[in-house]
Amino acid sequence: MCHFIPFLYFYLNSIVHVITICTVFIDKYLYTSILINSLHTKTEPNLLPLSLIALLDSHQCANNTHSQFLLIVIMKSKHILLASSSRERKRLLSMLNTPFECANPDIDETPFPNEHPTDLAYRLSLAKAKALETKDGIIIAGDQIISVDNTVLGKPLNHANAVKQLQLCSQQKAISYTGVCILSSQNNFCHIEVIETHIQYRTLNDSLITAYLQHDKPYECAGSIRLEGRGHLLINGLSSSDPYAIYGLPLFSVTQALTALGFDLCDFLEKPCL
Repeated sequence: MCHFIPFLYFYLNSIVHVITICTVFIDKYLYTSILINSLHTKTEPNLLPLSLIALLDSHQCANNTHSQFLLIVIMKSKHILLASSSRERKRLLSMLNTPFECANPDIDETPFPNEHPTDLAYRLSLAKAKALETKDGIIIAGDQIISVDNTVLGKPLNHANAVKQLQLCSQQKAISYTGVCILSSQNNFCHIEVIETHIQYRTLNDSLITAYLQHDKPYECAGSIRLEGRGHLLINGLSSSDPYAIYGLPLFSVTQALTALGFDLCDFLEKPCL
């Protein structure tokens, strides 16, 4: 009988491990729903604040293989993919102090005939996110359009086009339409928004335009202006509901969407755990 007890203990302990692991796959709500109610947030099932996960890891998962496995499964749903190769969007998203990866979606950005800038920014933001929809986790995509006197200014791509765009902007009021899409297919979540920024340009003479283009070379920037460079020298003022939108990524909207997906604001203040 004494020899049977260790075997029974091992057998029962193995069953507990198997049940714990299977619970993650059988029903994602079994583990998270109990915790969500105590968070008093709009957290979607399958997503938990990183601070809570860290707490579980330090207090409940020490020297426990199946608990560490459970932690890895939950963390995977927090994975963020930035659908952009823009250095400025990378810099802005880095301000949230959350790990992310980047991928460049390959889509046709040609405007439809008579397409309004708001519709264009909306459509392209969604299309960029959809292009990477097969990826796991949360996808953040964006697009930016500048319009002057009902003329859409895209990326100039070369010096001659940039000169023409800035000549058109001289002393004009322009509107920047910054679209953003936060997509999480596994959570049936999609938030799309277009933020307007109103811009007042200074008088732009040929010498100023030439000097600016030689300095910033904004040939991959909508409207031939790079505000993170010396673009502020070309304008008198800006007005927007989100001051980050003009730089290509509305952080107010992104933060709101991520908190709806289970991130806690404190997560953005803590050192990321990789």
